[in-house]
Amino acid sequence: MNPTLRTFALTLALTTASAHAQTVNIRWNSAGQFVYGGAVSGGGFIELCDKLPAGLTIDWSFTSSVPVASEVHYHEGKQVVYAAKHPSAASLKDQLTVKTEQDYCWMWSNNIRLPFRIDVQLVKAR
Repeated sequence: MNPTLRTFALTLALTTASAHAQTVNIRWNSAGQFVYGGAVSGGGFIELCDKLPAGLTIDWSFTSSVPVASEVHYHEGKQVVYAAKHPSAASLKDQLTVKTEQDYCWMWSNNIRLPFRIDVQLVKAR
């Protein structure tokens, strides 16, 4: 394959793959809340991530325009540890109690290749 064509093909593949993945850093407001709303490409996913201390409890909920799978996870080396995992739903309310200080990510994905809208609320419990 022509080197210029190969570079173009690789760039297109990387751009297409990254267009389906979104990572958002959680920024808590002064009341200990984080609210997010946005669109996700068909076949894509979104993650909302932050480093959380052990012992913290987070009340969280979401609504989506289509059923989506949801999870809360963190990484220990190459291993993914799931703090919560839920099958497809268009809305859900749950609570996370942080057992170990880690970078936790809330993640939503849709394997049916339809774009979707998601609205999320995270609240640090008092």
